Amino acid sequence: HTYVSAPYNKSYIEFFPYAVSVDTIITITPRKLSDTDIKVSSNMPLPIGSIYDLKPNGLKLNATSYFVTRFLPEEVPDDETLGKITVYWLKDDGTIEPLDIRVIDKKTEVVQGRQIAKISFPITSFSKYVSIPEVPAPKFDSVKSPTNQIEVLITGVAEPDAEVEVW
Repeated sequence: HTYVSAPYNKSYIEFFPYAVSVDTIITITPRKLSDTDIKVSSNMPLPIGSIYDLKPNGLKLNATSYFVTRFLPEEVPDDETLGKITVYWLKDDGTIEPLDIRVIDKKTEVVQGRQIAKISFPITSFSKYVSIPEVPAPKFDSVKSPTNQIEVLITGVAEPDAEVEVW
């Protein structure tokens, strides 16, 4: 396997043989949310750690590889917080899409006497990735019984781009 690390080895990509078919310069750039033009809804939790920009953007891999991120104790203080983290893919149009939680591996390891949280997930192409704590479920205001009403107004708060079924 081949490894490419970000600054301070806080994250890295583990490439399997033949994942990249041509010589390519690969970079992992960690950015703070405040150093990007990404807008986050006030209803969304803030990202944990950095937003990682894998370049060249859009690079397709011939074999699944793994992106690994480490979190310091002050970023992820306990297993409960680690368990609630979801990784999102930041699309070019500015929207985010959660990765399938079943493919995200979460564990802790001790590095130089400190408990470090580590998340790894498969990637098949390069983009921007961000880790966000659990996004709250949609919350709706109570609705009067609609049995005698023709129209019903439903209000509440949901994650941006969330699909909500009402029946």
